[in-house]
Amino acid sequence: MMTSRNKRFLKGGFSGLMIAAAILCGASAAQAAGTLPAGYMEVACITVTNQEQYINTGFQPYWMTDIEAHFSVPNFSGQNILYWTRTSGSFAFITKANTADPTKTNKVRAYRSSDGSASVETVLPDYLTSTDISYSTKFVENRTDNTFTVNGQKVDFVPATGTGRLKDLFLFRLNDNGSLYSSVKAIVGMKLYSFKIIEGGVAVANLVPCVNSDSVAGLYDTVRNAFYPNSGTGGSFGYETLPSTLDVASSSDRTGTPSPAYGRTMGLSAGQSLAASCGDTPWTNAAEGAVYVCTGWKLYDKNDNVVSSGTETTFTYEHPSPADYRRLEWQWVKLLTILPIPDQINETFDPCRPELTVSNQVNGTTWTVGGDLSSPYFDVAYTNNFGAGTATATVTGKGDFDSIILRQTFARASFQCNTGRFCLEWLAC
Repeated sequence: MMTSRNKRFLKGGFSGLMIAAAILCGASAAQAAGTLPAGYMEVACITVTNQEQYINTGFQPYWMTDIEAHFSVPNFSGQNILYWTRTSGSFAFITKANTADPTKTNKVRAYRSSDGSASVETVLPDYLTSTDISYSTKFVENRTDNTFTVNGQKVDFVPATGTGRLKDLFLFRLNDNGSLYSSVKAIVGMKLYSFKIIEGGVAVANLVPCVNSDSVAGLYDTVRNAFYPNSGTGGSFGYETLPSTLDVASSSDRTGTPSPAYGRTMGLSAGQSLAASCGDTPWTNAAEGAVYVCTGWKLYDKNDNVVSSGTETTFTYEHPSPADYRRLEWQWVKLLTILPIPDQINETFDPCRPELTVSNQVNGTTWTVGGDLSSPYFDVAYTNNFGAGTATATVTGKGDFDSIILRQTFARASFQCNTGRFCLEWLAC
């Protein structure tokens, strides 16, 4: 239900809040699992179902490019390629076949722009026996660290022989100097759970397993905002849906301080109950200088369909039976903000105290405050408002708007008087 705090905002020009909020919330696009745009359903992994399948990531790595990935292989009886591209050198990670014992391997081919020959392979300290593999690389520019780690085993890379960027990085197969190498096939049954490309400590690609609105499985890059399906023949990848999971998201990106917190809670059992709250409402986004109010929640299934909703800001969430994926999305509407303040120029030495406009973004009500005006709803204070530079106006609510604080900056420009007048450069507003 609507809290008493929200009810107070229905006074003083806020009577249209809930109707307008409902219209606005209905138009907002749901973000699948809090990361993907509408039309994409996040899944646990994509699965290779045909040996001709692969993904062209469209990214050209070089010897300082890092990778973080989670994948699984069906066994170690074949050459399992996670990624591979080569020109004069190779950038790759491949688990080597162990024909003597296909349940384990201790050899991998891991390259940062090396020659990539089959004879240049790394022997791990211990055998890999788990087919579920977490893999990451680490390069430090002064070369104090140039390693890869596979299931906890940290090993030095083979020394690089090239420094330029290679051709596009392929997943599951080999890009041989710009062309698909037909003799190297994907391994059916290989699964990819996550794949991230990093340079200089910053993610330049974050590939999330998903299914699009045409039921085509692939990877969505949340950095470059692009979808990557199978680049070869053999149809669409297979996929596995997310396990019993609750994701918490918001209609305005990560607004408020909800409980459970934003992110993913896994391993929920059928019928398990959780106390859910949107957190403080109204909520002030200090960086944006705006106030948001929570108008309720929506609950989505793994196909991005709304399965239930409500106007409560706190309620008891019950996980479905049988246990499945759900996404709880809190519905937030921007309520109050200070409209942009024009640049200020003044011909006096007085501190700059411009009038400004506080706007209700839901029903269009505005209040002009500041300067020499007196308001029953808002007080205005100014800081750094003398001389040229950037000043800040702080609006503090009172009465029906008590505890509301809004901020907006504005520019103060110097003023040069016209030639022929008593001239000096005024420090304007």
